[in-house]
Amino acid sequence: MTKVFLLLAMIFTYLLMVVGGLVTSSGSGLGCPDWPLCYGTVVPPPKVQAWIEWSHRLLASLTSLFIIISTVLVWKNYKGLVRYTSLASVLFLIVQIALGGLVVLTESPKLEGFKQVLYTSSHIVVSTLILIFVASTLSLLIHEGEDTGVPFGPLTFLIVYLQILLGILVRYGKAGLACLDWPTCNGKLIPSFDTYAILLQFLHRNFAILVFLYLLFLVLKRPNFRTLVLLLLVGAQFTFGVLSVLSKLFLPIVMHHVIIGFFLLLITTYYTAPTIFRGETYGKGATA
Repeated sequence: MTKVFLLLAMIFTYLLMVVGGLVTSSGSGLGCPDWPLCYGTVVPPPKVQAWIEWSHRLLASLTSLFIIISTVLVWKNYKGLVRYTSLASVLFLIVQIALGGLVVLTESPKLEGFKQVLYTSSHIVVSTLILIFVASTLSLLIHEGEDTGVPFGPLTFLIVYLQILLGILVRYGKAGLACLDWPTCNGKLIPSFDTYAILLQFLHRNFAILVFLYLLFLVLKRPNFRTLVLLLLVGAQFTFGVLSVLSKLFLPIVMHHVIIGFFLLLITTYYTAPTIFRGETYGKGATA
C-alpha cells in the first residue's frame, strides 16, 4: 500500500507540474484573482482561464493528499533514509503552497524584471524538488541497493536537472523568443548578449546539445533500455524546444516541450536514485 500511494503521489505531482505549465502558457496565472477561493467562491465562474487555474488548484489538493498519506505510511512501515526523503517532500510541499498563494496575492505574472522571475520560477523549482524526493523514495523502496543500469548516476542526474532549471528560467524569465531563429541566435552563432533573456536562451539551447552528447556517450558505454530511454527523451525534448522557437511558441508544441521535460526529470530521478544513495539501508518495519 505504501508503494501504491507513493506511485500516486509521483504521478499526480508530475501531472500537477504539466497543468502548471498549461496555466503559464495559456496566461491563466491570475485566472482566479484571489486565493484560496476563486472570485470569492469555491466553484469558479464560466471563464476558461478561471477553470484552468481552478483545475490546477484542485489537482494540487489531491497531490498534497497523496504526498502526506504516502509519507505517513513510509514512516509507519520503513526505517532509514526513505523516511527523510519522504519528509523532505512534505516540507517542500508546505513551501510550495505558501509560494502558490504568494504568486496570486502579489499578482506576480504582472510583475516585471527580477521579482517576476523570482516569484514564478521559485514556485516551479520547489515543485521539481517535490517530484525528485517522491520519485527517489519510491525508487529506493523498489530498487534498494540495485544497479539500475545508468552509469555515473549523480552526474547524470545533475546534468539533466541543470538543463531543466535552465528551461524554467527561460520560461519564466520570458526568454522563450529571445532568439528568434535556430541554430543561430538572431542571425549569429554567438549573439551579442544585450539582455539576460538572450543569455538564458543561448545557454539553454547549447547546454541541451551537451546533455544529448553526454547521454549518447552513456548509451555507447552502457547500452541498455534505460540509457536509451533517457537519450530518446532528451532528443524529443530538444526537438520540441527547437520547434517551439520556430513556431513562435505555438501552444501545443510548447506543451509537448513541457510534458517531455518534466517526464525526463521524473525518469532520470527514478533511474539514478539508488545509485546516488548507494550504500544506505532502508530497513523495513513491520509491514510494507
